[in-house]
Amino acid sequence: MSGWEMSLSLSPLEFKLFLSIPAQTELNNCISMLVAGNDRIQTIISQLEDSCRSTEENSEAARRELCARFDALAALLEEKKSELLQRITREEGDKTGFVQGLICQYKEQLEKSSRLVETAIQAMEETGGAAFLMNAKQLIKTIVEASKGGRLEKIEHGYESMDAFSVSLDHLAEAVRALDFIPGNLAPDPPRCPFTNSHQPGGTRHPSRW
Repeated sequence: MSGWEMSLSLSPLEFKLFLSIPAQTELNNCISMLVAGNDRIQTIISQLEDSCRSTEENSEAARRELCARFDALAALLEEKKSELLQRITREEGDKTGFVQGLICQYKEQLEKSSRLVETAIQAMEETGGAAFLMNAKQLIKTIVEASKGGRLEKIEHGYESMDAFSVSLDHLAEAVRALDFIPGNLAPDPPRCPFTNSHQPGGTRHPSRW
């Protein structure tokens, strides 16, 4: 018996129910399709939430690594700075020590010369005679010898200069200004979002997982 013949043998209520069967079947299929679609959307949402958490964790790890590298670089620069400062301090000590030694020598010479001057003045005040002539000759000889032996070492012009300890950091400054992330880790063209068809933020490609 065909469906049309069957419909003729049904009561009006049964006939209405008979007509509603295809609609129910279609509606049931639509419901199944929506449920499957919702499951897929929920899966995508879970994947996006996982991606968001992973992005946050990876970003924090990247920040820690970046800070650690800069801290290590700063420590290295501080160590080098301390080393260079110590060299300047040593050179300063050597130079000032040498100059202080010269000052002591010149003071000693000045003291001896001052005593000779006093002795010569006293000799000039004595009356003439054989004793005066003998003392004067001996004093003149002492003064001449003192003058010859009093040629102390001197420092050269520019001795106090510390220009040799100048450091050029221009190349390091340029290198720091040129610092950037490794080019190979960043994609030049970000992918498009599968929902909005717009570019995703950032330069790192993330392959689709759905």
